[in-house]
Amino acid sequence: MSLVIVGGSYAGVNVAAAAREGGFGGAITLVGDEHLAPYQRPFLSKAFLKREAGEADLPLKGDGFYRDNAIEL
Repeated sequence: MSLVIVGGSYAGVNVAAAAREGGFGGAITLVGDEHLAPYQRPFLSKAFLKREAGEADLPLKGDGFYRDNAIEL
């Protein structure tokens, strides 16, 4: 069995994390329309543009999260 989550948003990332935390052992694929890992859109629209946050503050999770939890982007 596999799980495909459409939307690389905060909700999509948390569905994937909850599935793993709940013991789901199948393949998880998180599908988004961007080439980047899921990132915080509020920072991009506000703090990032005001230079109150840098690029390192944008990802919702670090690269290790997706690798360690076998979540394909």
